[in-house]
Amino acid sequence: MRTIRHYVDLRARETPHAPYLIAPETGATLDYATTRYPDDSESWFLLGEANEHLGPYAGRSDEQVLDAFDRAIALDSAYGPSYIHPIEASASEGAEAMRRYLRPYLALAGGDVRADGERLVRTVLDSVPTGADPLVLFRGVSDLGLTSAYFALARLPDSAEVSVSLARLIAERPLSVPPLDTPLGARRSLARALMSRGHLRAGAELLAGQEPNLLFADAALLGAVPAESAAARFRDGLSGPVSALLVAAFPWWAARRDTTSLRKAESHADSLARSEPASATLPRAPMWLPPPPPTWHSPAATPPARFASSSAWRATAVPRATSTG
Repeated sequence: MRTIRHYVDLRARETPHAPYLIAPETGATLDYATTRYPDDSESWFLLGEANEHLGPYAGRSDEQVLDAFDRAIALDSAYGPSYIHPIEASASEGAEAMRRYLRPYLALAGGDVRADGERLVRTVLDSVPTGADPLVLFRGVSDLGLTSAYFALARLPDSAEVSVSLARLIAERPLSVPPLDTPLGARRSLARALMSRGHLRAGAELLAGQEPNLLFADAALLGAVPAESAAARFRDGLSGPVSALLVAAFPWWAARRDTTSLRKAESHADSLARSEPASATLPRAPMWLPPPPPTWHSPAATPPARFASSSAWRATAVPRATSTG
C-alpha cells in the first residue's frame, strides 16, 4: 500500500489549493485493494478518505465512509487519523455515536495538531451549560482546531446551535487554513450552518451577490430564493463558459422536470468541449470508475504493477451514456 499512499501524496502536492483531493481512479483502485488485501489497514484508511471526499459524487453514503474506517480501526486501532472523519460522519446520529470515535482519538492524540479542536467537540457534547456563551469555548483553540470542530459539529443535532456560533466567528475572522481562510469561504460556511438549522432565508441572504453555486441551488430548492430570481440566475449559465453556475442549476431544473434546459446545458457543454483542443484527450467516464480488467487479478502481478496500470485502465473506462434526444 506504500505505492498507493505515495500516489495520493503526489496528488496532494499537485493540488496545493485542495490537498485532500484524490484522483477519481483511486477510489476504484482502493475498492479492489481492500478486496485483494482485506487485512491491510492502510488500504481501508485510504478507501475511507476516498469515500469521504469523492464518495458523494458516486452515491457513497456516510455508512460506507464509516465502514471503511471501522475496518481500518479494527486492523490498527492505534492509528489516530482513522478516527477523524468518523467523528464527523457519525455526528448526524448524535453525541454518543461521535463519542465512539472521539474518546479513542483523544486517548491517542497527544500533541496532534487537530486535538484541541476535538477537545472542543468533547466539551460541546459533554458539558455546555444552558445559556452559556459559546464564544468563550472557542478562545485559545487553534485555527486548524476550529476548522476540525466546525466540520465535526456541522452535522450534529444541536438545539444550542453551537455550530452556528462557531460559523459566525469564522465569518467575522476567516481562519488561516483552507477551506475557511477566505471571506467568501467563511461567509458560505455561515450560510450553510444557518440553512442546515432551518434558518433558510438568513442563510440565503448571505449568498446574495455571489455567483450561484450548489449552496445557492439548495436554498432555491428549499424555497428561500424566489423562483423567478433563481430561474433567471440559472438561465445565465446556459451561455458563456461552463462553471459552477451551470452545474448548480441541474437539481433545480430536474426538480421542475425542465428537460429543455437540461438538454440545452448538455448541448452547451458538449459544444464547448469540442471547441477546446485539449478536451479530446480528457476521459469521459464516471467519477468512480468500473472494476479493473481481469488482467489485474493475476496472482503474479505485484501491487505496484497493478497500480501502475491504472492510467491504461482509465483509458479503457466505459464512458457515461449521454442523451441525444
